[in-house]
Amino acid sequence: MPTYVYGPSGADKEKRACDICAGSFEMIQRMSDEALTKCPKCGGEIERIITPPMLNGVGWMGRKPSPDRMAKAGFTQYKKHGKGYYEKQFGQGPSTLHGDNG
Repeated sequence: MPTYVYGPSGADKEKRACDICAGSFEMIQRMSDEALTKCPKCGGEIERIITPPMLNGVGWMGRKPSPDRMAKAGFTQYKKHGKGYYEKQFGQGPSTLHGDNG
């Protein structure tokens, strides 16, 4: 189940005395559950805060994907070998890239 972040809404954000909704807090809910609109402790108005998902290691069991898998997925990786000079590690495209920094 995903973890959602909630925080105070409305004009009284700075006047909150509740230790839960005065700042932001996390709530584990099903995706099909309605978003909370009231603080579970004090009943103050709250809203769901949109945050990026945490994808560290998802599907890879904490490991980075291998170069072979990345190349099969269509990615290309270059490694910096000097100022403005990159060599291709895997994927499609030119074997080297040169940048002009002048």
